[in-house]
Amino acid sequence: MSLRIRQRNLINKLVFHALDSPYALGLFHGQMGILIVVAHCSKQWGLSELECVADFLFEHIRLNTRRVDKIGLSTGLSGICWGVEYLVQHGIMPGPADDICEEVDGKIMQTDVRRIDDFSLATGLNGLWLYVKARIQGNLVAGLPLPFDFVYLNDWQNVLTQNKEHFPVDAAQWLMDARKGRITPYELRLPPFIRPMRCCPQTDLSLSEGLAGYIAFHYLHEI
Repeated sequence: MSLRIRQRNLINKLVFHALDSPYALGLFHGQMGILIVVAHCSKQWGLSELECVADFLFEHIRLNTRRVDKIGLSTGLSGICWGVEYLVQHGIMPGPADDICEEVDGKIMQTDVRRIDDFSLATGLNGLWLYVKARIQGNLVAGLPLPFDFVYLNDWQNVLTQNKEHFPVDAAQWLMDARKGRITPYELRLPPFIRPMRCCPQTDLSLSEGLAGYIAFHYLHEI
C-alpha cells in the first residue's frame, strides 16, 4: 500500500511535534497515544524510519513514567501500561509487557479501588478496569502469573459485583475466570478512545481528539 502525500505530511507533522510537551506521557492526551499511531503507521506502510521514531518515543516514555502521579487511563499510569499491552498484543512490540509494567502495577495497586466513586473512562474505574483486564490477559497469554496481588483482585471483584450497572455485563465473571487461569480472549482496540473527526485538527496532537486520532480514524487498519 502506497503512502499518499497528504498522509505523509500529516505523519511528518505528528512526528515533528511529538515532543512539544515532553512530560505529557498519557494515552488519550500524550505521547503513548502518539507512539501507538506512529508504530501502526510504521507497520502498515513498512516505514523503517517511523519504527526508529516509535522506539525513541517508547524509550522516552519508559524513562519518565516516574514523573507521572495520576493513574487514570487518559493521562496517567494505567493508560501508559494499557498502551504497552496494546503494542504487545497487536504484535507491534515484543513482549511481555510485564517486563515494563510491573513497577507501574505496584504503584497503581496502592490506590484502594473501593474508595473511588468516579466511574468514567478517562479518569475513573472504567478506565482502570480496561487496564487491569489488559494486563491480566497479557500475562496469562504469556504464561506468567497474574500481575496483581490477591487483595487488589479481591477489591476489584467486590467493585465489579457491587456496581454491575457501571461495567460490562460480563466483567465480574471475566475476572473470576481469569483468577482461575481461564480467560475469554478479547482484542484491545483504539476506536472507543477517539472522537470521530471530519476535519483535521490544526494544533492538538492527541489520540483522543487530535492529529494522532485523526490519522488513526481515517487511515489506519486493524486498530
